[in-house]
Parts: sequence; C-alpha cells; structure tokens
Amino acid sequence: MSVTGYYDWREFDARVGDRTIRYASKPGLPGWDEDDHAARLLGESIEIRPGDRLIDLRCGRGVVAALAAQRGADVTALDDYILAVEATRRTLALNGVRASILSPGDQLPSGCDVAVIVIPKNREVVRQLIDTASAALKPGGRVYLAGANRSGVKSAVDDLAAVFGWVTTLAYGKGHRVATATRPASLEVGASDIFRQVEVEARGEVWRVVTGAGVFSRDHLDEGTRHLIETMSIQAGESLLDLGCGCGIVGLVGARLGNHVTCVDASADSVEATHRTLSTNGVRDAEVFWSDCASAVRDRQYDVVATNPPFHQGVGTDYDVARQFVDDAAAVLRPGGRLVLVANRFLRYERDMAGLFADVRVIYEDGRFRVLEAVKHG
Repeated sequence: MSVTGYYDWREFDARVGDRTIRYASKPGLPGWDEDDHAARLLGESIEIRPGDRLIDLRCGRGVVAALAAQRGADVTALDDYILAVEATRRTLALNGVRASILSPGDQLPSGCDVAVIVIPKNREVVRQLIDTASAALKPGGRVYLAGANRSGVKSAVDDLAAVFGWVTTLAYGKGHRVATATRPASLEVGASDIFRQVEVEARGEVWRVVTGAGVFSRDHLDEGTRHLIETMSIQAGESLLDLGCGCGIVGLVGARLGNHVTCVDASADSVEATHRTLSTNGVRDAEVFWSDCASAVRDRQYDVVATNPPFHQGVGTDYDVARQFVDDAAAVLRPGGRLVLVANRFLRYERDMAGLFADVRVIYEDGRFRVLEAVKHG
C-alpha cells in the first residue's frame, strides 16, 4: 500500500507571463503534479514594485513568492500546511531568491504594501485570511485574491468587498479569477482568536475540545472518528500515536486511558487546536508535532497507531496521504503493535494492508463506516 516515492520531491516549470518559475512539489500537495492555474493567473495579474513589502498568506508551491522576490519585493510567506511551507522553501532556492518564511506562532508583519491570497475551499478560513490581510496591510495597501470557481472564489470576492469596499476583478480564465482591493484608511482591524471550545460526546462521556475553522470536522465530532474512539482498545501504559490528530480528541481519549500520547498533523491550525485541547484537559504526558504524515516521528516506535486518514486534498479526491498513513503506521509500530483505522465503507484498505500487517480484521462496521484493526508482523 506504500505510495512509491511519496517523500520524494520533484521539480516542474510554470510559465507566468514572460518568466519561467521552477517550482518544487510532491505527493500530498493538492494537485501536486498539475498546473496551478490560480497561482499562474495571480502572478500574471499582480502589480509589484521593487521594495514592496509583500505577504503571501497561502504560499502553496511558492510560485507567487518566488516571482515577487524576482521582481524585487521583500517577501514574507506562510501557510497552514507543512508541505506548502517546505515546497516554498525549495522553490525559492531553485530560483535563487530569498524570502522570510514564517513558522506557526511567528508574529505576522504589519505595514505591508501587498497581500496575496490563493483561497482554500473553506469559506470561514477565507474570511480569516481576508481579516489577516487587512491587519498586515498599511492603509492604501493592496490585496490580491485568486482561486477557482469550484473553490468558491465568487463568494470570496464578495467577502473581500464586505471588508475592503470596492473590489476589481482583474482576470479570469479556465474556471479561475483574480480580484484586488485597496485597504481603506478607515478600516478598523481587531485581533480575534480563531479557536473555540466545543463539547463532544464519545465513550459515554462529554469531552471538551478546542477547534477552529481550518480543523477537520470543526463544529462537531464526525461519525467516523466517534466509531474509532468507541471501538479502539488500548491498554494502560501503551504508547499511542494519533496520526492526523485534528482537534486532538483521539489523543485526549488515549491519554485519559493512561497512555503516553503523540499527536501529529500537517495543519498548523490542527496542531494548535490539539495543544489547546490537551492543555484544557490537563494532559501533560503528550507531544504534538507539525508533520507530513508521520515523518516527524518515523524514528520512534509505538504500541498503537489510531487514525481517520484523509482522502481529500483541496477540492479533489486524493488517496496518496491516506496510503502513506498506513505505510508510516507500519514503520513506527513495534512488532505486534496495532493499527486502528476508520474509513468510509467504499475505501477497502484491508485488501492493500495485508502485505504490511500479519492480521487485518474488521472490528466495527455499519452502513457508512468500517473500523479496521491490523497487527504488525512480529
């Protein structure tokens, strides 16, 4: 089931106007081997002057950041997704330019001349990105917003207009568009905490978890994860890896059962939410890492890996990450260790797991979900 070369980076060329940008990509990035029309259209539409301070709020593969740096801008780049940050590092190096790349928790710059946003599909996250752009820009600074129609770019443009006022559409094509607005001097910018606390019920108890707009199943406990939690069997003292931790509920339940817990996720917002969930519940014997699949902990071993693997990237369906979750679980489990995995019924993981595990069995199923337990070869 291993994804051949999942961790191998590849190089591609993007033609943006009169320039060719060499960029890095790999499996796990949305549409990783496809042309990024939104970034290309944005790069062709944006006005950048030498010395402009530019902040790229979703840097993706780094094409726009590299282009802006080539044109003499002072670039700061960031992204919620760990692979996007690494792709941007590599893309900048491939093009011989530099930029400041922020890590989770770093302070955002202010007084910027330009902010750019390639939108995600999640409208609530888009609204937060627009608010972040308004805080980062100086009065008179320009924001550029790009995205696909199927990602909700038309609604995003409406949201941009609601905050900035007048919005101009600069370009559109191949189901994508770019719009721009100028930050008015009268705009009031207030900092707000994007995270919130909710209560969810599982295993006969009510649990307090912290979640946010970019966190999976942000306002409720999804049914798949509920079945995973209520079905998994973990003995006190066993070590648990919560692979793709989201809000941290699986790790929290594992910690309450008396286990040392490690939580990993590729989303910085999910990592922060998990930190807050564990802190809110007084959990101290736990670690949380920002990680591409289990790469941050592949040198460790665990008794149990529990996961609800993703099979969507961006607006499409992509099984590369889910398959790598299974491969990484086999890599980090001790001989005799157990993988507990929940998936939609139509995802028949068990047929592909046999080569990595000695025993694969269904321990729960209903009309929508299956929970599988697999034992690593001794």
